[in-house]
Amino acid sequence: MIKIALGTPSLVADLRSPGSGQTGKSYDMLIQKIEESLANLQDKFPDFSEQSRYEISGIVLNLGEEDTDAGTYAKYLERLIKDLRAEFHNDRDDARAASRHPSIERWFDNAGSFYLMGQASGEAMLKLLK
Repeated sequence: MIKIALGTPSLVADLRSPGSGQTGKSYDMLIQKIEESLANLQDKFPDFSEQSRYEISGIVLNLGEEDTDAGTYAKYLERLIKDLRAEFHNDRDDARAASRHPSIERWFDNAGSFYLMGQASGEAMLKLLK
């Protein structure tokens, strides 16, 4: 798991991916941080070697608080997913996205809600290992 904090980037501006035009600063930072982590796997996993293999089986992003138009949100999210798959050479048929437009559910800085969101994400990631 690669843990990256991007703040609350907008899909339309900050996290704009190549398929949406000029990339946003958060997209560039996301790619840079993932590439740095992948280049240094042996630092965290001493048994990892040049002959070892890894697979990116999923990316979880909590974002979009500034994007309130559902149509725009869906369009940019689809492009982001497509671009991330291309960037990391993942063309698996079973890759999928689950999204809820941020205007449907606000977290209101409630720690309990953030905990439940994290727990649900973790449980979904564990299913990928089966």
